Amino acid sequence: MIGKLPKKIRAVVELLNLKATPPIPVKVEVGKPEGAHADIQVENGKFVITLDSRLTTSIATHFLVHEWAHALVWTGGSLIEDHSDAWALVHGRLYRLVFEE
Repeated sequence: MIGKLPKKIRAVVELLNLKATPPIPVKVEVGKPEGAHADIQVENGKFVITLDSRLTTSIATHFLVHEWAHALVWTGGSLIEDHSDAWALVHGRLYRLVFEE
């Protein structure tokens, strides 16, 4: 079941779309990701980030930033286990954008 995004998460999604736009659109939903607290997939020409509905808003925001970094460094291949140096740099930039500004 897909739930409604908390207001704070919606605000972070808007900020990320404005300041760190991925190459294809992103849909963020809360639900039950497969085997993780959050997941990102490419479906029908867009990224779908699923955040575990049992997470607090604060923790879900951290996972959102993590998954968004995957979207920004994606080159058309697999999104699984791609924690490259490029991903780490992008993740750091997004972390500062969301949590330090």
